[in-house]
Amino acid sequence: MKAVQSDYSFIESSRRYCAPESADRIRQDLRGKPREAVHMLGSGDYHYVSLFRAESFRQDFYLILFDNHSDDQAEAFCEELLSCGGWVRRVRSLDRCKGDVWIRTVRDAGRLDSIPDASAVFLSIDLDVLSPLWADTDWDQGEMSLSELLSEVQGIASRFRLLGADICGRSPSSLEEDSPLNEKARESLMQIFDRL
Repeated sequence: MKAVQSDYSFIESSRRYCAPESADRIRQDLRGKPREAVHMLGSGDYHYVSLFRAESFRQDFYLILFDNHSDDQAEAFCEELLSCGGWVRRVRSLDRCKGDVWIRTVRDAGRLDSIPDASAVFLSIDLDVLSPLWADTDWDQGEMSLSELLSEVQGIASRFRLLGADICGRSPSSLEEDSPLNEKARESLMQIFDRL
């Protein structure tokens, strides 16, 4: 499974909150990109792009989310304005989504037992699930180590059928060059995905 750049930070009215016209532009662009790939979303401010990817799947799937935040909050302003903190609620409403598992710590990985083996899954990873020792992101961070995350992702890859994946989370100070910690985390994850 190869990496695809899907960074939409250049689109107006898209950071943290996405206006309907901006959402249409992003959906249109995603139609030209492979589904069965690992999409690099850039900052966690654009994690809602995972919703647009989930909308494109043509078969039933489960969402597996590694994130320090549940991203299932009610929209703060209006339903038309999608946020990076509320996209999971919308994924749950999709007919093809049969369930979701949020993993914030290694202890949460037991929730994966709710998904039948060999099921199709969509895997979304926000690097803010990692402790500051292993990533430098623009949101408050969790406590997971990189080796723990890699072990869990490897287990998911061997247990389920991966329809696609995405990774977000960038250093708050990065414009072009991201933190070496984040680069290492992405490269280590891609070593797993490259074998699929």
